[in-house]
This record gives sequence, C-alpha cells and structure tokens, in this order.
Amino acid sequence: MDLNVDVPKHDNVFSFAAHQTDDGGIHNTYEVHFELMLTYLNPNGKIFFETHCNDCFSEAFIEFLSKSEGRYNFSILLDKMVDNSSRRLIVFQRN
Repeated sequence: MDLNVDVPKHDNVFSFAAHQTDDGGIHNTYEVHFELMLTYLNPNGKIFFETHCNDCFSEAFIEFLSKSEGRYNFSILLDKMVDNSSRRLIVFQRN
C-alpha cells in the first residue's frame, strides 16, 4: 500500500486484534500497524485498539506502549481488560 496517497480521514479508527492473523498472512509490528492506522486518522481522532490474547502484557507490547505516547503524539484515554480479562482494549487519542 502506498501510504503517500490521499486517503479519507476519520475521527475514529477501530483495530480489533487485527495487526496479525493466526495463519501468518498478516504479521505487522505494532509500529507498522499504528503508522497504517494514522494514515486514516484525523487530528484529535481516536484509535480503538484491541490486543491479541498473548499481547496483553508481553514485553514487546509494554515497550511499545511506553514509547507510543511520545512517538505518535497520543494520549491513552482508556486501558481496560476485556473478553474475560484475556485481551486489552486501549483507546488512544491523537493530540
């Protein structure tokens, strides 16, 4: 996908356990996935991000979260366990 192409922008972008697939067809890093979502996000827009089960407290995900607010100019509005505490729903707002 050419990320330099003008794409429609939205106030909300939803990503429900979509940054990788079990069959390995999609296996993006968190950084690549967030860069892609940002191409669709308006200023002050929100990203609703659900983790996969094994990502909830993985070292890689915790490290990504610690760097994401400054790197992507986000605030975390919500960080909540969902699906019987097997996944996390995190709402980011672009500053």
